[in-house]
Amino acid sequence: MAVKRRRRRYECFACGKLFNGPQALFGHRRHCPRLKRQAEVQPTSQPQLTIRAGKRPGPLSQEAKLVSLDALEGLEQLVEVAKHFATVSNMLVRMNANEDDERAKTWTEIYQVLNNCHRDLESMLPAFHLDRGVLFGIYQALRRLKECWIKQRVCGADDPTLEPDGLSEEMRTALREEQAQFTRLIDQFKRLVAAAP
Repeated sequence: MAVKRRRRRYECFACGKLFNGPQALFGHRRHCPRLKRQAEVQPTSQPQLTIRAGKRPGPLSQEAKLVSLDALEGLEQLVEVAKHFATVSNMLVRMNANEDDERAKTWTEIYQVLNNCHRDLESMLPAFHLDRGVLFGIYQALRRLKECWIKQRVCGADDPTLEPDGLSEEMRTALREEQAQFTRLIDQFKRLVAAAP
């Protein structure tokens, strides 16, 4: 005759009640008053993360797509202006031996960097598959170019007869607009880097 084995008792570690099965113990833990009190007393050690569903419907939201198209248009404008300055400064170097050759080289480099950034962004846009690494590289390049651009523009417009700083009012207005354009473009790429999947 087989000996009947006694069933193990399951105990709630909070209140000490005994239960015949694990399911009963599990059901009790959901409503155990001592467990509820302990949970209320203990502060949460980590803040809870809230996930907002529906914010990004796909790999790239419509807002990010519009920002990327705006960034492409802004880059196109800067590329055209840089190409103009590079062409003019190189022509002046060829026409006049006293012209600063270093300035022409700098404008040519600025044009090449902007053209590369434009090409990289343009290749991502048909399918809107944004590469975060490439976007971050463009963002860094634009931040570096902003200071160089303004410096070259100020050096080219230096005329001590106009004002103490050598800039006319029209030149100051143009510089403010170009700085604002760079700032807007840098902000757009910052948003694209954050939005890229």
